[in-house]
Amino acid sequence: MILYAAYRTDGTITNAVLVRNSESPGKPKKAEEPEYMEKFIGTSGLKVPVIKSMLSPRDSDAVTGASITFMGVSGTLRAGSLYIMTLGGQT
Repeated sequence: MILYAAYRTDGTITNAVLVRNSESPGKPKKAEEPEYMEKFIGTSGLKVPVIKSMLSPRDSDAVTGASITFMGVSGTLRAGSLYIMTLGGQT
């Protein structure tokens, strides 16, 4: 998986793109579509959704059948956000 993400200095996710995903065709491949990443934009730190119950019903349906992909993407984005937050806005 190749994932690019952009964050504000407070850890808020401003953009995320899954460039390559080695999952089988079907729902996991939907993670490569821009709409898939919208559920993460604007979240930060521990509010980055990493379990389905943190998502709206619509977003939860979008990740059904693609749990491993969702966990990989969400965990990576949360870790990135938390790391940026530790920098304390330093540039």
